[in-house]
Amino acid sequence: MAASNSGGGGGPISAQAAAALGEGIKLVFGRWTALQMAVENQWGGRDSRVKADQFGESIHSWFCRSRGPHYFEDLVDMMYENISDSFNADFEDNSVEEVAEQLLIIHEECMQSNYSSIERLRNSHVQGNAVSQSRQQLMTTTVIAQMMTTTTRQWWKMKQQLHQRRWWWTDQDPPSQYPTLMGGPLCLLSMVVAPVARIRQGWKPSCIHTCR
Repeated sequence: MAASNSGGGGGPISAQAAAALGEGIKLVFGRWTALQMAVENQWGGRDSRVKADQFGESIHSWFCRSRGPHYFEDLVDMMYENISDSFNADFEDNSVEEVAEQLLIIHEECMQSNYSSIERLRNSHVQGNAVSQSRQQLMTTTVIAQMMTTTTRQWWKMKQQLHQRRWWWTDQDPPSQYPTLMGGPLCLLSMVVAPVARIRQGWKPSCIHTCR
């Protein structure tokens, strides 16, 4: 990554470039799946949206007020620290590095009065949101599928145990430690509903680590 080896140029930034950079940061943040999940699920509390806005403002200030050069490593460290402090989380999907590199590129272009990247983001913003939502839905589906697979295996093992003990197709009541005939399907159904409810309540998939 070129941005990881070189810093953004120093010097003052014009008012027009600063305004464009601010818009670019908002557009990039709006397409950042992990950050939007943190906001929607209120990992930073009820003011998670405000914290995300302040996060963007701090990056904008870092670019506009601090003297260059602006290095990739410094930006990444600042972003990780802000995420940890604001949302009590650590994004482990490498999205912080991807976003940092994109922001450095946008800043460099703004310094040269080149707003092509921002224009592309502006035109594709709706599509980007759709992609982010699709990724979140795919993540949820994957988690559900994994949990259903595990539950199915457990149910099949218990069914075999019941059959070996001749409780499966007889009128004899099975002991309490074994499920009834409807236990398996009901258990599978609960494993479909539970992950969705947990995600809505702020549960974080395995790709995002919660700081303790």
